Amino acid sequence: MDWSALAAGGAGVAVGFGVSVGVGPANALCLRQTLRAGWFAGIAAGAGALLADTLYGSAAVYGLSLAADWVQSNATILRWIAAGVLALIAIYLIRATPDLDPGEGKARASFSGFATSFAVTLSNPLA
Repeated sequence: MDWSALAAGGAGVAVGFGVSVGVGPANALCLRQTLRAGWFAGIAAGAGALLADTLYGSAAVYGLSLAADWVQSNATILRWIAAGVLALIAIYLIRATPDLDPGEGKARASFSGFATSFAVTLSNPLA
């Protein structure tokens, strides 16, 4: 068996996955939560983004044109609010001191990661 062809195919799949996964604010939040508080906190942050995306998907499927019209008419205000929220999160992250031993706050980190990821994904203008 020619292992070089299998290795090339595996490398192609890995590069394809790497290129197709966009690193947005919710993805970066999930990664940060995972590194800071463990895999459960990362999954909780991912669940927050998942819930927000599910709400947007449900709104699209059921044709809530009223909500779409409202969002469209207030897009500029919503973008400024989203930019403010992201700026506040950035300031908080810059000023925070890293905790290398996150022993006791794992439940709180999981909930805060879920809530923050949900809010960031919900306020994303591209969604």
